Amino acid sequence: MDGLKVLELGTVIMAPYAGKILTDLGATVIKAEQPGGDIGRRIGLGGVSGDSVLSMNLNASKHSIEIDAGSKADRPVLEHLIGWSDVIITNLLPRRRRRYGLDWENVRRLNPRTVLCTAQGFSSHSDLGDRPAYDDIIQAGSGVADTYSLRDGRPSYSPYVVADKVCGMTMVQAVLAALFKTQASGKGTWVDVPMVETMAAFTLVEHLGGQTYSPPRGDVGWSRVLSPEHRPHQALDGFMCVMPYTDKNWADFCTIIDRPDYLDHLVGSPSRSPVTM
Repeated sequence: MDGLKVLELGTVIMAPYAGKILTDLGATVIKAEQPGGDIGRRIGLGGVSGDSVLSMNLNASKHSIEIDAGSKADRPVLEHLIGWSDVIITNLLPRRRRRYGLDWENVRRLNPRTVLCTAQGFSSHSDLGDRPAYDDIIQAGSGVADTYSLRDGRPSYSPYVVADKVCGMTMVQAVLAALFKTQASGKGTWVDVPMVETMAAFTLVEHLGGQTYSPPRGDVGWSRVLSPEHRPHQALDGFMCVMPYTDKNWADFCTIIDRPDYLDHLVGSPSRSPVTM
C-alpha cells in the first residue's frame, strides 16, 4: 500500500491497531492526537513517561501531530489533513466527530474521494451510538464473555483485548473494500464498524450452534472447543498441545504413542502403517 495516505484520529487500541496494520502494509499514517496525547500513551508499563508498551507497539513507524481538534485555531490544520488523506480512520464517538468536523457530510465536502472509516461500541446510526464502550463491555454485550459460561459455568473476559483487535482488523477490511469502490467510482465512502455487532458475528460463527437451523437442532455452543479436555495436557517435561482433527490425524497419533488398539473401532483404519513425520 505504498503511497496510500492515512489520517488516524484514534485512541487506546482499536483505531491505532488498524493504523498500525496499514502502516505495516506500507501506507503513510499520520496520527493526530489531542493536546497531552492519546490516553494509550499513559496506560500500563511505561505510561508515567508517556511511552507505554501500548504506544510503542501501536504507533511504531507512524508520523504524529498534536491538534486541538475542538479549537478554531487548529481547525485549518485538521481540514488540511482531511484534504490530504486517502483514508481517515477514527474511533471517536459520533458526537465528538460532529464537534471536530469529522462527520461524513463535512469530510465529503472537504475531500470527495476520501474513505472515512468510523468505529465505536455501537452503530453510529443507533440510539446507543454515543455511548462509550471499552473492550470488556463489548465482550459482555456481544456474548464473548458468556461463552466461558458454556465451558466453566461462569462468564469471563479473554486474557487479551480481543474486541479492540478484531474490530481493528475489521476496520482494515472495511477500508480495503471501500478503496476498491472508490477506485471504481471515483467517489469516497463512509464505512462504520460497530464493535458489538462485529464481535457477535465473530463469536456466532461456531457458537450459534444448533440455533443456526430453523427449527433449531440444538443449543448454542460448539462442543469441541467447550470440552473441559480441550486444553494443553501435562507431560513429563512441560505441556503438550495435540490436535488430531481427522481420522488420519487420530490414527497417526495412536501410532506415535504405540496404542493401535485405540483404533479397533475404526473400519479400514490406516493406523497400521508407519507415520511420516
